[in-house]
Amino acid sequence: MKQDSYRGETFCPTCGLVADARIFDSQIQAGTEFSGSIHNGVPLTRIRNESHDAGGGSINEGTRQKMRRLKRIDSTVTDNRSRSLKKLYAEVKVMGDRLNSTKELRDRAFFLAKQAHDKKVLRNQEFALMAGASFILAAQESGGNISFDEVLKVINIAREKPKKQLFRAYRVVKQVLGMQAVSVSPDAIIAVGISKLGLPPALARKAKGIYDAMPKHRTMRVDAAVAVFIAAKNVPQSRVADAFGVSDVIIRSRMAEQVSSKAL
Repeated sequence: MKQDSYRGETFCPTCGLVADARIFDSQIQAGTEFSGSIHNGVPLTRIRNESHDAGGGSINEGTRQKMRRLKRIDSTVTDNRSRSLKKLYAEVKVMGDRLNSTKELRDRAFFLAKQAHDKKVLRNQEFALMAGASFILAAQESGGNISFDEVLKVINIAREKPKKQLFRAYRVVKQVLGMQAVSVSPDAIIAVGISKLGLPPALARKAKGIYDAMPKHRTMRVDAAVAVFIAAKNVPQSRVADAFGVSDVIIRSRMAEQVSSKAL
C-alpha cells in the first residue's frame, strides 16, 4: 500500500485499489500563546495544492484568490492578537516585579487583563492602565490591597491626569468582568502595611486596638498608617508613609489632630 498525500488516498500500486480516501495531515503546529502561534488543539489540515480541492476537482483562479486573501487576513489577526498579548504580559510582569508581588497575584492580574483585552475594553488605551487596574482588582480579590498611588509609582502614563485615567480603567475593567466591589477592611490594610515594614505580625492586634480607639478620618488608610506608626514606636514616619501609600505630612497632621482631641 502507498499513500498519495495530494489526493488523500491509500492505494495498492499493483491493482489500483483505493483502501482509504480520507488521509489528512494531522500534525499539530508547535508553539504557545506567547510564541506567535496560537493553536486550539484541533488537528490542522494543510492544503498542499491550491489548484484542486480535497476531492481532486479543480479550483478556479477567483476562488484561489479568495482563499489566499482569507488566509492572509486570518494570519494578520492572529499575529496582531499574539503581539498585543506579548506586550500586555510584559507590562504585567514588569509591574509585578516593581510591586514585589507574588507569582500567584501576577498570574491572576494577567488573567484579568487578558480577559479585559479579549473583550476589547479600553481600546486605544495604554496597556499600563489595563495592567494597573488588573493588579488592584487581583489584590482586592485575594483579600489584600494595592492602592492607586502604589501603582502610579511604578508605571508611566503619558496621558494627563494619570490617577483619573487609572481609576477609570479600574472601574471599566471591574464592570466588564462582572467583578463585585470589594470593601477593604482596616485589618487587611494594617496587615499589609506591617508586612511591608517587616514588623512582627503580632503587632497588628495592638495597631488595630489603637485604630478602633481613634476618631475616624475620612481615609481609612491614613488612620491605619497612624495606628501602626504609634504601635511600632521606633519606625520613621517616612517608612510608614511609603508602606501605606500616603504622605508623611498627612501622618504628622493626623497625629496632631489626635493629640489636640486628646485621643492619644
